[in-house]
Amino acid sequence: MDFRQLEIFVAIIEAGSFSRAGERLYMSQPTVTAHMNSLERELEQQLLIRSNKGVRLTESGKYLYEYARNALEQREDILLKLSKKQSGLTQLRIAASSVPAQCLLPELLSSFHQQHNGLRINMSFCDSMEVSQKLTSQQADLGFSGYCAFDVECEYLPIAQDRLVVITPKDGSYASLPYAQPFPIELLLSAPMVVRESGSGTRREFVNYLQKHCPGRNPNIVAVLEDYLAIKNAVSAGMGISVMSGRSVEDYVRLGYVRAFPLGEDAVRNLYILRRKKSRLMGIAKEFFQFALEEFSRDGTKEQHTQLP
Repeated sequence: MDFRQLEIFVAIIEAGSFSRAGERLYMSQPTVTAHMNSLERELEQQLLIRSNKGVRLTESGKYLYEYARNALEQREDILLKLSKKQSGLTQLRIAASSVPAQCLLPELLSSFHQQHNGLRINMSFCDSMEVSQKLTSQQADLGFSGYCAFDVECEYLPIAQDRLVVITPKDGSYASLPYAQPFPIELLLSAPMVVRESGSGTRREFVNYLQKHCPGRNPNIVAVLEDYLAIKNAVSAGMGISVMSGRSVEDYVRLGYVRAFPLGEDAVRNLYILRRKKSRLMGIAKEFFQFALEEFSRDGTKEQHTQLP
């Protein structure tokens, strides 16, 4: 019995099937099966009961599962401590969508990095739907997202709130609109609009808002841009309006490049930190997860309000 067999065994249980365990570990299903058959022969015990509905543990399997998880966790801690001692370098992998990456993480990561000499942070920028995919494929240790995609393999914990606002060019017909009132719904639907890609959390929340308040009607989309900075510049240049995160437009509003209006009183969303449900966080990832929760809990999940001049 070796660590690789234990790792495969745990992956089968946590993934729910041999094929999904193989996907997680980048192994073929026959290879996963061969390792499990070898482990059961060595122990002379049946560990798993296979069925069309997946796998479940025998009594012997339940005992080995607890042992295997503890053994793998201890191995990870030992490797982490030894690697830090030898190289002075620890790696933290984060997958984040645009708004958390630009508006929440810079200060948080800076504070955490100051407490951990030799820490290297690798952050992947992706849309909200891709964040959970990065986690489940084990390309990231933790995720930050502006949308709850309800991925069954991930746990979504709200850490902050964000209000959606409508930004417009600073002149033209928009110059006379009152700031205090929500943006007119008819103008929201008829004005040329610049939006994020379909996987964006902001885009998905806006779609949900439209389905609730004007079902069956669609905005006049003239451009789809993947970068929120490009969208702000396009609106500032007069291409059209956009619905964006209040946090992400504060700088352009403050500088007078665009105007911002409330989308609606209920146009508020959560921002989330994600982790895999069936995998224990260990080492530096566990430390950062706890650090992030503590930092955000000091202010609760209070809603952020964009300053509208």
